Amino acid sequence: TREAFESTQSGRALDTGLFYDSLEAPAEALLTEEWIVPTLEAGRGDSTWLDIDRLKASILDTRNPPSRSRRFWFNQIIAAE
Repeated sequence: TREAFESTQSGRALDTGLFYDSLEAPAEALLTEEWIVPTLEAGRGDSTWLDIDRLKASILDTRNPPSRSRRFWFNQIIAAE
């Protein structure tokens, strides 16, 4: 859906009325104890059922690559590692 939105915004595609709503963490957000909770709380919007403590544990788990945490939990569009 993001690609369709960007194509419409750039004029490469016809505007068909697509509604695109996305909360993304700022690029400078760090995967650290200090940044994780406020970033997740801001990014979840009204999805209050998300378990912030569980997500924080997943982000801090060294078995998960940073790119996955940024893509899954910070909703950032990034290049693969």
